[in-house]
Amino acid sequence: KKNFNEIFSQLDRSKSRFQVFSDFITCSAIAYQNHAAPGRASYSEKLESEYMALVGKYPKADVLQFPVLLNIIVELLEAYGSPHDVIGDMYMSFDFGSKYNAQHFTPIEISNLMAEIADSSVTEMIQKNGFITVSDPACGAGSTLLAKVNKVIDKGFNPAKTLYIEGVDIDRLCALMCFIQMTLWNVPARIFVGDTLQNTKREVWITTAYMRGNWASRLNHYRVTD
Repeated sequence: KKNFNEIFSQLDRSKSRFQVFSDFITCSAIAYQNHAAPGRASYSEKLESEYMALVGKYPKADVLQFPVLLNIIVELLEAYGSPHDVIGDMYMSFDFGSKYNAQHFTPIEISNLMAEIADSSVTEMIQKNGFITVSDPACGAGSTLLAKVNKVIDKGFNPAKTLYIEGVDIDRLCALMCFIQMTLWNVPARIFVGDTLQNTKREVWITTAYMRGNWASRLNHYRVTD
């Protein structure tokens, strides 16, 4: 975290730290969406144009630090050893939530407790259907969803094969933070930018694990035969 903060604090001092963080997260999410998937099935020219516009606002030396910051996040995830809302923790540590959007992400302890309370049927449902589905109508950076991923792992199952996740958040930045973390943990997921109460969805971000695991077909078969 110290290394992240040191690099992050030096990036383009003409911009607010919130703007730099938002641009870093957006560029990272677009990179995964457009280039990580086999065959680049999720490639979007619109997103690619957004990416180029964002990096064009920064000196080249700063742009080269974006993948360094992302690598630090990967190292932090590995250091925890189990799913943890690393990006959400960073977001809150910079006081972005309360300062800009009156947001307060669910502490990991609460997320784990919620997952513990709801985990009694995990094994039974996976054995019956081959997988379970989990949704969060206000997913934030993904704390509660990551706690569920952790619970599936604790039960001895591979989330890439036995867990499908849908998350929705009205705040695009939050949805992208969630998408990145689901991608890094190799979780089949579709994360939507939208308003759950209005039942509107403006964007969908699809993880590599979702596409590699042919989850569109699996879910369609499940709905037909359920």
